[in-house]
Amino acid sequence: MLAAGSVLVALAPTLPLLVAARVVQAAGLALEGPAAMAILLAAFGEERRSTAVGAFGGLGGISLILGPVVGGLVIDAVGWRWTYGAAAVLIGLTVIPTVIWLLKGHDTVHSRAIEVSKTANHTAQCTVRSWTRREVLRHYIFYFLMPGVLAFSMIGTALFFHHLNLADEKGWSHAWITGNYSLFAATTVVTLIFAGTLVDRLTAIRIMPYLLSPLVLAMITIGLIDSMWGVIPYMLLMGIQSGFYFPVMSALWAELYGVGHIGAIKSLNASAMVLSSAIGPVLMGWLADLGAQHCVPLFRGLFRRRRCARFFGTANSEESATGCSKPIWDQRLNKHTDAVLDYQNLGPDEVLAAVESRGYTCDGHLLVLNSFENRVYQVGIENNQALIAKFYRPQRWNDAMIGEEHAFALELAADDVALIAPIPDPGGETLFQYGSYRFALFPRRGGRAPDLENPEHQRQLGRFLGRLHARGCMRAYEHRPTLDVTTFGVESCQFVLAHDFIPTDLESAYQSLTDNLIQQIGWCYERAGSVDLIRTHGDCHIGNILWTDDGPHLVDLDDSRMTPAIQDLWMFLSGDRTDQEATLARLLEGYTRFYEFDARQLHLVEALRTLRLIHHYAWLARRWTDPAFPRAFPWFNSQRCWEQHILDLREQAALMSEPPLKIS
Repeated sequence: MLAAGSVLVALAPTLPLLVAARVVQAAGLALEGPAAMAILLAAFGEERRSTAVGAFGGLGGISLILGPVVGGLVIDAVGWRWTYGAAAVLIGLTVIPTVIWLLKGHDTVHSRAIEVSKTANHTAQCTVRSWTRREVLRHYIFYFLMPGVLAFSMIGTALFFHHLNLADEKGWSHAWITGNYSLFAATTVVTLIFAGTLVDRLTAIRIMPYLLSPLVLAMITIGLIDSMWGVIPYMLLMGIQSGFYFPVMSALWAELYGVGHIGAIKSLNASAMVLSSAIGPVLMGWLADLGAQHCVPLFRGLFRRRRCARFFGTANSEESATGCSKPIWDQRLNKHTDAVLDYQNLGPDEVLAAVESRGYTCDGHLLVLNSFENRVYQVGIENNQALIAKFYRPQRWNDAMIGEEHAFALELAADDVALIAPIPDPGGETLFQYGSYRFALFPRRGGRAPDLENPEHQRQLGRFLGRLHARGCMRAYEHRPTLDVTTFGVESCQFVLAHDFIPTDLESAYQSLTDNLIQQIGWCYERAGSVDLIRTHGDCHIGNILWTDDGPHLVDLDDSRMTPAIQDLWMFLSGDRTDQEATLARLLEGYTRFYEFDARQLHLVEALRTLRLIHHYAWLARRWTDPAFPRAFPWFNSQRCWEQHILDLREQAALMSEPPLKIS
């Protein structure tokens, strides 16, 4: 069945058939385990039975170590279909003939074992009669044993399934905890070999009361030790537990219920183990979602210490998102003013009342739009088109900065540059106040995302940005900030380090890397020379552009700053160097019809991309106490998140060392 399943996997044309083929494979594997044990137990007498099981388990453990490695290499080399096809051929030509040859004469051995089992009560060699599966199911001892029998399969599987969450909770590197799996595997193999001999001497029944001791010690170890070195004794203990578990379990059923029906009994036990191993990860995840990971984690018990408080509620945490069980760093950052608290509690009643304070009559329709920095709503207006109400986050932009944003938007609208400008009142005011809330109203405009693979769209977008910059260069902002290395780079790095967002084992790597990046960015600016800073959109990416039959229009200028003009162009450059240069050429084909482009700015493309990466993570960190952010960005502030961020920044370090893009 395993060979047939492998053939079906290799040939499966659709996903449902692939799943069905994997089920056939699983059925073959399910039959293999009990059958192999039944053969071993029948072939070896009581005095050598556990040693044989231990040796069998040891070889199986070695295959578990080598299998994924070899399989991964083969799949990388020839693909998964050829790998499964080759496996089917290998099983058919070598494994099946070898097994048939090895089992020659086994019927005689098995019959002899059955006869010994039937006369067991009348001999001095054995005192256990053979029980049928029905008798076992009626035996109360069987049910008393099952919690201990299934504990390791349930808890062990759950722990291994959630190891990355455990690493995040402890502040360990994912590579460190997964890299020690080899220690677990090696310990399992060694223990399997010696455990069989020990079971032969002491019997499984005598060992059973102490069987779960390594698991208990492993749980205590992982609960008490916050150091990354705690992974080593934990993996050793789990390996010892795994190594003892299988020989003891195999021998236990033979000692209790004989070998006459051992295949049926082993199948029963195997089914229960598979079920428990499936339930374990789900149960642990469910308990974590209920808040166990914030109060008394299943795998840490009562041993939670100072270190874990640092990582309370930082990843996938609905409890953190609702403001419960705040971490230590949350408490330091969470010094809200009344305005911030009111802003987080902004609800439909306040939104509608604010809009109606400007003389509109709302029809009760309210739609929350996708925005994180500010709160943006589509508000239905009686007998008129819906409006967009934008409520500004407190303590980000002051009134003068927002005023400059609105003035620039109105300038662009007056020049027929397609940008959604705020609606002024009869006195020309565009920023309004309702209680502690500052807001503006905008007309509702529809549109779709631009097709950036379309060359004509790229040229249109270039013309649009050229017109925007032709107006943006006419005057400078007096109040809004400049995008530079200090505000986007240095201050961002300082914030995440000062507020303990970086896991301890990554702090030095992050700090040294960002120090080098800041230096490299400075060199990029030096190579570019003195480039002009103009008023730009500042955050010009595909999400802020709506496309209609008339071309593009921008949503707003909330991130508008004084920057080099290339800031509004580089976000549309993706792919390899050839693709980027082709896109740039088409953008500039339209752009230069309205505004001159300084080619020296091309030295800044990867520098600005790097600053954006650094600033984006710092922005998430600064906003992490806002309940909307953990819900919207559940991946942030985990070990995996910061490891990937460091890898991305290292890639940027290499890109900044390359020559700038060329204009064809």
